[in-house]
Amino acid sequence: MKKFIILTEVAEDAKFSEITRNTEESTVIQSVTAGKFLRPICLNTDYIVKIREDVHMKYSLENDDIGSLGGELDKRHEFTKIYMSGGNSSIKAITVVGSMQQIVNKIQETKNERDSS
Repeated sequence: MKKFIILTEVAEDAKFSEITRNTEESTVIQSVTAGKFLRPICLNTDYIVKIREDVHMKYSLENDDIGSLGGELDKRHEFTKIYMSGGNSSIKAITVVGSMQQIVNKIQETKNERDSS
């Protein structure tokens, strides 16, 4: 399992609710509220296609616009967005806790361990 790294993901918990209006034409409005939470994630480094700093998440944390995560994280935390190949030309973006340099170093350590085996 040397090509895998364990990181902390900032995941979103989306909650959908339907609101129906009684008018001449029945209209359904879907409301989405998303909360964020932290969870461990194990990534296969062979499928990482791009890594960049997640400045939006950093801005949200600095401006107390991150919801309940504000109590779990310090304003000095940094975030990185990792883009993973999902096959069939699909790419999934994952936000993790840690600076881009920290994440790249962790990937390099994993690669060096794998190469030395």
